[in-house]
Amino acid sequence: MRLRRLVLIAAAAPLMASALSPEASIAARDKFNRVVEDQMRPGETIVITEEELNSYVKYDYAPSIPQGVRGLMVKIHDGSAVVQAVVDFAKVSAGGSGNFLIRMLGDNKPVISRVIFASSNGMVRVDVDSMQVSGTEMAGMLTTWLVNSFIAPQTDGFELAKRVPLQHNLDQLNLEPGRIVFIAK
Repeated sequence: MRLRRLVLIAAAAPLMASALSPEASIAARDKFNRVVEDQMRPGETIVITEEELNSYVKYDYAPSIPQGVRGLMVKIHDGSAVVQAVVDFAKVSAGGSGNFLIRMLGDNKPVISRVIFASSNGMVRVDVDSMQVSGTEMAGMLTTWLVNSFIAPQTDGFELAKRVPLQHNLDQLNLEPGRIVFIAK
């Protein structure tokens, strides 16, 4: 048990290297608001850094995170993001389906998911490339079930693994190492 905690702390250390702050959260919130309130000028670029994003998750978005999910952190790479959290699957409701699987997954499990973003010409596609629960790779139908049960219901109709139009007059949403770049049409 103690070894598991040490491994979790060691794995999370690089993500915590930058200091999260209420100020960085405010900066991210202001930038998100400019995007969703359609205040970007044509061709304008808005950049949200990884520090700002993780600060926003910690300080502003925390009330929206489902009960049973904690320690949510995002590491942004070129075209992808790695999302880490500790999940109590028993507390994160799956709408009554898969209760046997939820009991098997149990509580307080470290979850790591790699998500791929591809965006161009006002369209975006988001795919879950891989998912691990307690170090065990989830594949195929189990990954699909996890995404459909726990992630998709939180996305307000956004569809994974399908090209969909970007909203708010965005031409592109790019992930670059350490930052998200929004580009207006």
